[in-house]
Amino acid sequence: MGITLVAKGYEGGVSVYLWSFGNYTYELAVDGGENKESSIFNDTSYEEALNKFNLATEIGTRELF
Repeated sequence: MGITLVAKGYEGGVSVYLWSFGNYTYELAVDGGENKESSIFNDTSYEEALNKFNLATEIGTRELF
């Protein structure tokens, strides 16, 4: 199974991506140009991963990393 882009959003001019790797594995990636961060969530439902993405785009990414 391949990698699928689930959602893309912005927080303070920074791109935030939610990727699915299948089998309940997701990556929340933040691309701030030179500064890039990501977190992998294993055994996570789609709803949980989407909630984390929504938090990142609503309250900011600093609280998540």
